[in-house]
Amino acid sequence: MGEDNKKKLLEVIQKLDQRIADLNRRVQKLEAQLDDPWFRPEDIDGDASSSPSPSRPAPSVPPTPPKDEVSQGEFWLNKIGIALLLMGLAFLFKYSIDQNWMTPPVRILMGGILGGVLLGLGITLRESREILSPVLQGGGLATFYMTVFAAFQLYALIPHLYAFSVMVGITLFAFTLAVRQYEFALALVAVTGGLSTPFLLHQEAGNLPGLVLYTCLVLAGSMAVYYFRPWRSLLWYSWAGGWVVLGIAEGELPAYKVERIFQFWSVEGGVLFAFALFWIVPLLTKQRQWHPSATEKPAAPRTVFENTFAEHNAPVTALMMFSGIMAWILSYLIWDLPDETWGWILSGFCLLFFLIAFLLWRRSSPPEPVALHATMGTFLLTLTLWHLFDGDLLFFALTVEATALHGFGKRTREHVVTYTGTVFLMLLTVWLCTRILGRAPGTAVLNGRAGADLAFLLLAAYWSTLMPKQEESQAYLLVAYVGWIGWLWRELNVLPHGSAWVSIGWGLTGAILLLAGVRTKQINAFRVGLGTLVLVAVKLTLFDLAHLSALWRILIFMGFGAAFLWISYWMKSPWTQPASGKAV
Repeated sequence: MGEDNKKKLLEVIQKLDQRIADLNRRVQKLEAQLDDPWFRPEDIDGDASSSPSPSRPAPSVPPTPPKDEVSQGEFWLNKIGIALLLMGLAFLFKYSIDQNWMTPPVRILMGGILGGVLLGLGITLRESREILSPVLQGGGLATFYMTVFAAFQLYALIPHLYAFSVMVGITLFAFTLAVRQYEFALALVAVTGGLSTPFLLHQEAGNLPGLVLYTCLVLAGSMAVYYFRPWRSLLWYSWAGGWVVLGIAEGELPAYKVERIFQFWSVEGGVLFAFALFWIVPLLTKQRQWHPSATEKPAAPRTVFENTFAEHNAPVTALMMFSGIMAWILSYLIWDLPDETWGWILSGFCLLFFLIAFLLWRRSSPPEPVALHATMGTFLLTLTLWHLFDGDLLFFALTVEATALHGFGKRTREHVVTYTGTVFLMLLTVWLCTRILGRAPGTAVLNGRAGADLAFLLLAAYWSTLMPKQEESQAYLLVAYVGWIGWLWRELNVLPHGSAWVSIGWGLTGAILLLAGVRTKQINAFRVGLGTLVLVAVKLTLFDLAHLSALWRILIFMGFGAAFLWISYWMKSPWTQPASGKAV
């Protein structure tokens, strides 16, 4: 019985060895096939299910391009093809004019027939050619636009009202096809044709309010389509096209006169409408539910502001913020108002956005819209301060705003808010450098610029305690230190024998940092203090020696020499040593 079991076991082992060897050969073959760029994944299944015997080689099959490459080739070929076809149509129209082959009505009729054929063929092939179908339909719609343009501008066969009505109908039809077929390319054609209609049918006596009103209607239609079909490309395309048209309208404004006030208000109304449209509609769409997409799994939980400006929300969030910037720029160009007036206007909008954020928060709305409105309110607050103040007051006001951002970020653990405050710090630091290197103050220390700069330096040191990382905290302290050194140089240099007073101020700063570093065992403070004292020594020998009077040279050199000796002695005093049992 035992011998039979051993034989069966050996047979099983031999079969397994043979099976493993067979599988190894198949794996090697599949790896070689995967290295082939023309390899089709479906060939694996066929090969795995039935491997041809060595005596009968498998029939050779002509290589087939990969499916994704075929789709890309089809995508680009049909785009290039329809572009070439439309260019050929334009050349045909021009050639027919040069050769007098056809009368203008026949040319327009031929254009309409070609557009209808392309459109009908695209609709017919919708099920079998998903990539080619929208291209044909878009080409047909573009042909209709070109035909109406030629009928009105080139041949004057139809009146302006009729041509405008036909183009509006083409735009509505294109929007309808886009929604029904779920094809964003048709929506882009509709937006392009709709916004281009006033320029294609332009007359010498332009109607600026009519242009703005029509543009607002086209944008409203595109945003209505976006509400039901949230295509991000449609949103950005409409945003860019709308602001371009409104910018052109602003450029066409005549010199300001009271009797032309309606034209100015019409353009301003279009600007405000566009801002409201590009702000409200994205908030109402399903895309603005402020949740990560199904494919995006964040490695760690996000805070409110991090989720608001995360990758899946950032494009639309940025668009909404840019809408506010564009509205401010165009409004600033439309109206020639004093900065103080602009400040009070912007303060009203600032309070409005903060009020909306507060009301949304009180109603327990999703936190992301609250954060977005608060962000826009903060941006408007910055613009308000920029218009209401200037010089030292503006510098101090922006410093206070940056302090509020750091405090709010620390309290709510919102790193995005804290980093926004960091951006303020960087900008204010650059500004501080220009202020320090600028003209010397008339009075040392007791002046507005000195007070505003000193407040910034003290708050920068305070901000270092609010930063989540030690490296960031040290960067803030470095800014405060370098700014303090520069502040001393600017303020004390205007005094009599100012170079000596600057050396004394730098020396005291270095001594305090060095002694504090030794006492508290902070190596960075010790190094900065020591470096400052070395800087003072270099300044004494290279600059003060040549610019100070004899009496001041004696006092400065003897005083600093004695101070350096005392510091070196004090560093080894019992007061600086650690308590017994504790390591340094």
